[in-house]
Amino acid sequence: MKIKPDFRMRPPMLFILLFLTLLCTQPALAQSEGLSVNLSNQPIKVVFNSIQEQSDYRFFYSDDVIDLNERYSISFSNKSIQEALEILTSKTQLSFKIVEEKLIVVSNQAIQSSAFLVKGRIVSATDNEPLPGVNVVLQGTTTGKVCDFDGNYEIEVPNESAVLVFSFIGFKKQVVPVNARPVVNVALEEDVSSIEEVVVTALSIERDKNSLGYSITQVSGDDINGAKESNPINSLAGKVSGLQITKSPTGVDGSSRVVLRGVASMLGNNRPLFVIDGIPMNAGYGGAGRWGGKDSGDALSDLNPEDIESMSVLKGAGAAAAYGSRGANGVILITTKKGKNKKGIGVSFSSGYTAETPMVTPDFQYEYTQGAFGQYPTLAGNPAKPLADYPWIWSYGTKIEGQTETNWLGQEEQMTRQPNPYDAFFRTGSSFVNTISFDGGNENTTFRASITNQDSKGIMPNNDLSRQTINLRGFSKLGEKLEFDSKLTYIRSKVENRPYLAEDGSNIVQSISILPRNISLESMKNNTVDADGNMQDWNIDPTFANPYWVLENIYNADEKNRLQGMFSVKWDITDNFNALVRSGVDYSNANSKEHENPGRPSDGNPGKGSVAQTMGNTMEWNTDFLATYSKEYNDFSFSLSTGGNYRYNKYNSISQGGRVMKVPGLYHISNYESFGTSEWFSEKSVYSLYSLGQFSYKNYLYLDVTARNDWSSTLPLSNNSYFYHSENVSLLFSEAFNLNWDWLDTGKIRASFAKVGNDTGAYEIAQYYSIQQTQTDFPLAGIGGQLPHFDLQPEETESWEVGTNLSFLKNRLVFDFTYYYSVSDNQIMNVDLTPSTGYGTKKMNAGKLQNTGYEVQLNAKPLESKNGLNWDLILTWSKNKSEVEELYGDMEFLPLAEEFHMMIQARPGEAYGMIYTTDYKRDAFGNKLIDKDGFAQAGEWKAMGNINPDWIGGINNRISYKDLSLNFLIDVQMGGDVYSWGKAYMGLFGTSVETLEGREEWNAGTGGFVEDGVSESNGQPNTVAIDPTMRWYNIYNRQIGTEWIQDATNVRLRELVLAYKLPSKWIAKLPVENVNFSLVGRNLFFLYRAMDHFDPETGFSSGNTGNGIEHLSLPSTTSYGVNLKINF
Repeated sequence: MKIKPDFRMRPPMLFILLFLTLLCTQPALAQSEGLSVNLSNQPIKVVFNSIQEQSDYRFFYSDDVIDLNERYSISFSNKSIQEALEILTSKTQLSFKIVEEKLIVVSNQAIQSSAFLVKGRIVSATDNEPLPGVNVVLQGTTTGKVCDFDGNYEIEVPNESAVLVFSFIGFKKQVVPVNARPVVNVALEEDVSSIEEVVVTALSIERDKNSLGYSITQVSGDDINGAKESNPINSLAGKVSGLQITKSPTGVDGSSRVVLRGVASMLGNNRPLFVIDGIPMNAGYGGAGRWGGKDSGDALSDLNPEDIESMSVLKGAGAAAAYGSRGANGVILITTKKGKNKKGIGVSFSSGYTAETPMVTPDFQYEYTQGAFGQYPTLAGNPAKPLADYPWIWSYGTKIEGQTETNWLGQEEQMTRQPNPYDAFFRTGSSFVNTISFDGGNENTTFRASITNQDSKGIMPNNDLSRQTINLRGFSKLGEKLEFDSKLTYIRSKVENRPYLAEDGSNIVQSISILPRNISLESMKNNTVDADGNMQDWNIDPTFANPYWVLENIYNADEKNRLQGMFSVKWDITDNFNALVRSGVDYSNANSKEHENPGRPSDGNPGKGSVAQTMGNTMEWNTDFLATYSKEYNDFSFSLSTGGNYRYNKYNSISQGGRVMKVPGLYHISNYESFGTSEWFSEKSVYSLYSLGQFSYKNYLYLDVTARNDWSSTLPLSNNSYFYHSENVSLLFSEAFNLNWDWLDTGKIRASFAKVGNDTGAYEIAQYYSIQQTQTDFPLAGIGGQLPHFDLQPEETESWEVGTNLSFLKNRLVFDFTYYYSVSDNQIMNVDLTPSTGYGTKKMNAGKLQNTGYEVQLNAKPLESKNGLNWDLILTWSKNKSEVEELYGDMEFLPLAEEFHMMIQARPGEAYGMIYTTDYKRDAFGNKLIDKDGFAQAGEWKAMGNINPDWIGGINNRISYKDLSLNFLIDVQMGGDVYSWGKAYMGLFGTSVETLEGREEWNAGTGGFVEDGVSESNGQPNTVAIDPTMRWYNIYNRQIGTEWIQDATNVRLRELVLAYKLPSKWIAKLPVENVNFSLVGRNLFFLYRAMDHFDPETGFSSGNTGNGIEHLSLPSTTSYGVNLKINF
């Protein structure tokens, strides 16, 4: 029995303990009273030190101006800092001025004050590179300068005691007293918290995070690209509260399930909208179905991590309402890199190599041969071979003790224990990615160009990926009024031999998982065909093919060419009014082909070969405009924007298929006896108008309002217009009430409300005919089995959220909390009809789904030292509850997904994604009732699990010392269930370790498998032993699915990066700016896993229920590698 730790109360406790720890580690708060000095004839520097030891204040002075050795007698007791400075002023010829950061500027009254020029150079403390555009302001005035391209500045100051303030986005502000110095050079330190304060919001508008009334999380490109995940979206796992990401183990370029704040549409698309540089992209999702297929990937894997500057996750409808119906599930904004204002052309080269191996493999039994009931199969045929039909293809045979038996090839062979077939079959996968980029420009024009090549090999022996990405980005100013921004990205990718999944007869994982424990993979590899050229296999079930015959005789490949372009013009008409026009296209051309050689049995007859090919084009074109007017009136400021969007989607494809190959090895459609062709076309348009308003009062009270109306071509004309809106309010109460508490830096409360809509796909509201191919002289047409709804309404989602953002202890502890509620009504779905209607289903508005949840994020700095040792910690925790409120009419349930002996359903009053199956027959106390023969019995068909986790969380750490850093991410999922049909198959076939129980006793006649439970006849504990073969067959035969439901709870080390930046002095004489080297790993190991045999993240689909069913997909993988990045 596994002991499962109870993590349910851990996140709040962790937060409290961390808060107390940080509180205790802080230095004593500055004392405003109680300063005492009693010094006689001591140097003034001793007086300064005495005051500094009693407070957080520090004296700042110039040795050229102040004589530190001049002696004074100073005596006072229990004085405030102001009173102490007044006494010092009266006793000396010095003057004192308290400035920001508790600095006390010391100047000499004896020196005549006059205006003079101060100049200097401003650089980054990280790499000593100049910082252009830094603001230099004379404290207490509006007088200021901006440094030039090389970081140089000049400013006139009124006297030698003037104080300069240096500020730049992304860097810590520095307050520097001049102290009569003509040259003041400054090195600014990066400020991560400052960077995060400015975030990218809807329509790519940059906003101060404090002004937002909704929850948003921004992740930098460095955090995304650190561990070199080929699909950058997977790098967000565990880093954003409320975001659940599951990478499907379906081969290279597989898809990922991405859900934000739970499922909102029961049968529709629940993926967030992905927007790249203001242009929405067609992300889609992939995966196989219950009966097989392959995962063709999703568009997210086309994103190049090297080109990403940041990702912003807009979680609620209030944040995403500006994107209309597509933003109902949230929005992930992706901002790509631009060129930099610098001298010359910068060159950056990065190279990364990672290897991957299976992370989790099933626990096999290695002790018993093929057979059943403790016996080796009977021999039959000429030559004599073991029977290749049920039950003799199971692994409940004799014990492997070196005996000689006739093997599956009809040859005498000594029985030996075979190793784990996963270890023997799968190869070490790899990925080699190289990128070179160029950037440069001046104050008016910048550019960036990059080329990336990726070659990846999956753990499946012939599964390969080749991808090339070219990215061009340009930005230019024409005078002071016009700005042009453009981007062009071309992606070419080719994937060969995507693995077949689920119940597909070509699913290799399925075959090797039930392969008898005495049959070697080597014998399968060396004997793929018989004398007649047909597939040679150890069994006659076409579901379980010879894995090596599949590798050699079934081929699939898909090639995609994708072009993404964007062009925008911004015109600053006046200082307060600007207009933006932007247009972008996302076009892809895909060509897929697969073929199978003759020789594989199908329904008892050898197959004769097949071919299939599809060519398709997908295009999305978005054009939008936005006019914005901003104004400030005393304490009030506002910004009003009006805009619109036109979206056009088009898809067309042509497919061909042929059967019965004529000439071996020629995979042209003309080489097949029978063939057919089909063609598909669809298009969709959406027109939108919207307005946005932002209002603020004294920079502590903010109100955002959004209104939008869409007109969709896929809805009836009478219902094709739908309006939605959002209202967001934010109050910085720490500023509003002047809470000058040393332990509280910033306090904000926020609230948001939104109502959004959603339409449907093309051609759902009318009846259409499809023309079929026929050999007759007359056309043949048919109608589909779905009855359209001529008055279909748009889906509607109403949501609200409240939250707070708190910053403590000089920003060393930042707390973000959100509670949200949303309800999605008028769900668009297919409802089953009675056969008498002549249709199978009807498209209807037929359901309501509610989501509620909590999100917590805690950013902390447990360690921050002057010697360069730092520890940054980010904790995320979220809990979501999805509940079905109603379905259409008296509809009892809505099927969401099916597997053998199981169905995932949506039922009114229950959580979304309940797993329904047959339980054991039980008594009133929950004990299994065992019949007189010792067998468990089938009980009720009922809800036995749920696919959704109880909560998810992440612990993201960064420990750094000077140029060395260690990043690691622990990802947590608590609760949720997976229906494991792989475990069922391995139990039925006798290949899993748990099927060993009772075998030795049964074969020896001393016992067997004793089912846990009580006798139905007398209520006493069951003592009747049964044949283990029949125990597992009994569960399968009676369709008792409870046995296969597993807990998905897991805690894993998701990411690890050890990075080192070469010190500048090492490369000072080389033509390089910096060199970074890192060791990386992803999905390294489990700290805890409740599920037997498999990783809980082993679904075969990235759809709504893809995380709830395991059916022998590829094993999840551990990757580890090295990265090198050089900037020239």
